[in-house]
Amino acid sequence: MLSHAERRALREMQHRLSTEDPEFVRRFDAPERRRPSERRRRQHPRLILAEMVIALGIMDPNPLTDAQIAALMGIPAPRRSRP
Repeated sequence: MLSHAERRALREMQHRLSTEDPEFVRRFDAPERRRPSERRRRQHPRLILAEMVIALGIMDPNPLTDAQIAALMGIPAPRRSRP
């Protein structure tokens, strides 16, 4: 834990840095302290990807078998040996 003098020195350094280079300080702000519009911009691609995965799962819950893929591509179906 920091002593009182160390906390005071840290606050002074933070204040000095924020007045000298506010852009640098802004880059290190915690995400919850950033503007909501900035958070939305970063989450937008993730939301689109999640929606696409969900839509694909709903549209075709049964994946194609090797035989179905071969039939669609015009390739003979793979032969299976009998046990």
